[in-house]
Amino acid sequence: MSLKQPNNILSILCLLFIAFGCNSSTEKEGNSEVVESFFQEEINTSSVEVVQPSYHSFISRTMITGVAKAYRKVMVHPMESGYVQSIGKDIGDLVYANDAIATLYNPELLRDAEKLKAELIAKKAIYERLNSIQENTPSLSPIQQLEAAEAAYLSTQADLSAINDRISLLTVKAPFTGRITKKMVNVGDLVQSGINNSGTKPLVELQQTHPIRLTVTVPESDASFIKVGLLSQINFPELPDGNYSEKVTRTAKALEASSKTMLVEIDIANKSEAILPGMYAKVTMELSSRDNVLSLPSKTKTMIDDAPHILVVNNGVVEKIALEIGLENANYYEVLNSNINDSTLVISRGKSLVKTGNKVYPVLKKSEE
Repeated sequence: MSLKQPNNILSILCLLFIAFGCNSSTEKEGNSEVVESFFQEEINTSSVEVVQPSYHSFISRTMITGVAKAYRKVMVHPMESGYVQSIGKDIGDLVYANDAIATLYNPELLRDAEKLKAELIAKKAIYERLNSIQENTPSLSPIQQLEAAEAAYLSTQADLSAINDRISLLTVKAPFTGRITKKMVNVGDLVQSGINNSGTKPLVELQQTHPIRLTVTVPESDASFIKVGLLSQINFPELPDGNYSEKVTRTAKALEASSKTMLVEIDIANKSEAILPGMYAKVTMELSSRDNVLSLPSKTKTMIDDAPHILVVNNGVVEKIALEIGLENANYYEVLNSNINDSTLVISRGKSLVKTGNKVYPVLKKSEE
């Protein structure tokens, strides 16, 4: 064999290798596109955790912050003008109904009373003299004079009685049993009648704190469940023995227009006066309870356009469903939708990573009881 033959064979092998390499490159490019497409599909398809609605019984409760207020609170104004002659009560003092809080002095009223007393004596004498004449000698005393004298006497008597009533109002009394919480005047101050004048200065502020009135503003979503007599658990965190169990005493039965809340009041016996007006309390109310309710965990709910929705997986595609919610508590809510059942796959984790129309792999997690 000559030396040229191996070279020819080598040339043929190189040509075959080049040709094979070209074909292999074309196939690789095709395979690369398939692989890239496969991985791209893997990237576009996320795994999400889903749960299915379950039937179980639960109690719907609401916890709201309440504020303790005085059962009754008034600013005590005088009903007559005068100087403060004495004031025997100060802040913190307990006063009983009709106890004297302050005494005023009005010399003008006293002078008017003395004047009317003198007029009453004179008019009484005239009336009695004419009455005696009328009885003994009717012809000498016309009946009209006697009636006029009697009217003048009775009118003066009424005026004196009115003045005496006004003088009695110079002693300012407590309208109910309570404690003085503010004092606005001192001895020697001139005060005006709260009846005849506007914007007058009160003498004291009086509050009744036994019982105490706990006020709670209930949101619209819970208002229909709150009834008089509903048992409530109350806790005052700042008190060592601050736990109470009381019933709802009264409700406003109307929503406040701006806040869409309803005022609810609970009266609490406070004989020891441990609860002070202004204290905050945590109020837990049992709204309702139901058995075998189709429900979902609270974490599955998401807000879309200010309305509650859930994201579900249907045939591997994400869909959104507007929720119809019944009872709620801290962990679960009742599902009222007719298009949701116990086999619906609801996304519980990964909601923020997907959108409607995305393809996903649902990973089922058993709903927590």
